[in-house]
Amino acid sequence: MAFSTSLTNHISKGVTNNVSGTAGYWFGTNFNMPLHNFWDNTSSISKTAGINNYTSESTSYDLTGFVRGYEICNGMAIFLFDNTIGSGTYNVSTTMTIKWTDTSNNILNGDSYSFGLSTSIPATYYYVYWAGANIGAEASEIASSTTYDFRASASGTPNISEVVTAVSFSNVPSTSTTASVGYIWVEGNTLSFINADGWKHSIAGTATGTTGKTAGYIWLQSGDNLIHWIGSGGAEYKLPWNIQQFGSIYGGSSTSALYAGTSDAGYLWVDNLFGGTHLAYIGTDGYKYLCGAGANPY
Repeated sequence: MAFSTSLTNHISKGVTNNVSGTAGYWFGTNFNMPLHNFWDNTSSISKTAGINNYTSESTSYDLTGFVRGYEICNGMAIFLFDNTIGSGTYNVSTTMTIKWTDTSNNILNGDSYSFGLSTSIPATYYYVYWAGANIGAEASEIASSTTYDFRASASGTPNISEVVTAVSFSNVPSTSTTASVGYIWVEGNTLSFINADGWKHSIAGTATGTTGKTAGYIWLQSGDNLIHWIGSGGAEYKLPWNIQQFGSIYGGSSTSALYAGTSDAGYLWVDNLFGGTHLAYIGTDGYKYLCGAGANPY
């Protein structure tokens, strides 16, 4: 009987699903967007790639144009346990660990995750385990323009030696905070707000073509279920993207969509879930929606 293992690290802006397209895109998005289920076509899993492809893998990221409170990239480790030959089973009892650290192996912001695996793998079968962790521009994560490490390993039966991937970051924004959490206003042509982490974010809206209105107005448009506002020059703008909140493992979230009812349509607030960097509102259909200053994550 032969048994082999492999471990590969992948640092990427996002992943795509072979069935449904973009599963998640992190570069320049708000912290901890709700996370869709990547595993909706398990019959297509292969040893080397699983069901996902990577978007813009890199070990060097230029953060020009970023503000604090934006995600940068995801570290994804793929563990392969492969019972390649023979007639017997191989009993796996191991703990896999992934973490983001500085170059001295000091863990960033508690970003160390361990996953226990106890299973028996029959002859000619294999087991693939994916584990990922995002990293963003924040004082206890990527706080300066230097090199950080993504590390993965396994200990037990079997052991897998740590794989270290060095990732360099340049033009990292200041991570200082601002007072007055919850302020929302129109500044120039942007919808600006102080998010729950105390950082100023500004949403660059999409121009609707309407002009000549009173600057500073903010409202929920019933026709498209988006927040609209009037910029300083009298032009009308709307959110470039939004998503209805759904259940996610990220950010202390709800386990399902949140329905407040149509009588609460138009409520707008700074949300403290999903990393604390979003605006939220109740749409014309009564559901809670998230939006933000970062890029559309999906």
